[in-house]
Amino acid sequence: IRYLFLLASASLLTWSDAAHFLDNGVVLSGASGASGSPCRPSIQGAAASPACSAGLTCRCLALNRGLHVCLNETALRVPVWAESLERQGLTCEPRLPTGALPMVVPPIVNSDGHVIDPRESSNELRSWAAVRSRGFYSQYLLVSDPGDALHGVPILAGPDVNQTEVTRFAATVRHLLLEATITREPLMNLSNAGVRVL
Repeated sequence: IRYLFLLASASLLTWSDAAHFLDNGVVLSGASGASGSPCRPSIQGAAASPACSAGLTCRCLALNRGLHVCLNETALRVPVWAESLERQGLTCEPRLPTGALPMVVPPIVNSDGHVIDPRESSNELRSWAAVRSRGFYSQYLLVSDPGDALHGVPILAGPDVNQTEVTRFAATVRHLLLEATITREPLMNLSNAGVRVL
């Protein structure tokens, strides 16, 4: 969850706005070439325009999201003891295996803060669960502003996840998007981009 806004959708970030990400010494300042500013790596691995400032390199911030930023060489390095816990086989650029298609975004259905089974819900959600998710997702909880029926971030899980954990994850997302912010813009942007938490 600590990289929620960065991992969910790189396209949602407005780099012209000063955004501070104070974790592992990374500061997303928006200034071209500064630590945390976006960059485009060249085929050789060196930064293309906009270039990074001296002492920084163009590195992948989030695997499978295509988000490159100027970073110190040691920033975000995974400790040796945790390397075996990292997902293997991912590249920085998002790609799907041949023949695979992205999952269709689930409909926004108010769950009143409770976990519901999408396979037994409203017609729209039940249809999505049966056809688009092939009956796998058995838990759905929508994080949304009570006064906004058009926007929300669905939390989805299969039967292998404890319902208590789903509720806990949803509480974390709700805190980040509704309680720890003074604007509903992040929630609306994530919702408009079709972001969901699996």
